[in-house]
Amino acid sequence: DLGLVKFRLTPKWRAFVRTHLWHASQEAVEDDAGVIITMKVARCPELVTFLLGFGPDCEVLEPPKLRDEIAAAAVQLAK
Repeated sequence: DLGLVKFRLTPKWRAFVRTHLWHASQEAVEDDAGVIITMKVARCPELVTFLLGFGPDCEVLEPPKLRDEIAAAAVQLAK
């Protein structure tokens, strides 16, 4: 199942996001806090790994279940 994933990257990623396409459904909107990216993708382990790869520069905004999963993974990494 495809679902909407929305996440924010910090301002240092702005230039990179302007020139890089991770997914065909990707849309990016810049705001004061950085860049909000939306994609319609399948939930899979690779998605979690992709988002965790941005470290503290990434905040998952939607869906809430994915946000919780990323937060739990970050706690495990800190241990």
